[in-house]
Amino acid sequence: MKPTTHSHSKLFVHLVWSTKMRLDLLPAHVREILDNTLAQTAMKTDCTFMEWGGTRDHLHLLVRYRPDISVAELVRRIKSAMSHRIRESGHPEFEWQAGYGAYSVSEDGLESVAAYIRTQWEHHGDGE
Repeated sequence: MKPTTHSHSKLFVHLVWSTKMRLDLLPAHVREILDNTLAQTAMKTDCTFMEWGGTRDHLHLLVRYRPDISVAELVRRIKSAMSHRIRESGHPEFEWQAGYGAYSVSEDGLESVAAYIRTQWEHHGDGE
């Protein structure tokens, strides 16, 4: 069998994590900061944030990522970038919880997961 010189992957993960002690630290103006931060983080990690949403105390992301970065490293980079930007914008007390949830998503399941994430503000009655 001839070795291939190209690799192809489609890796998708649904990530979820909370603010420390599930404090209401993600009001609308902070979520605007997250939007800009996600765009910058996507460029730095060469991943695609397909959808994101959450509530005042937790966040959901649907991410397509490269096979050469672990989910743990991806989460570390995202959480770090977000924490830095939020603190820098006048919220020095901001912290994420230490853990996270990570759920693999098939290509067929992308739209239903994205729809679930899009409706988090309404689902939790947090649609400021």
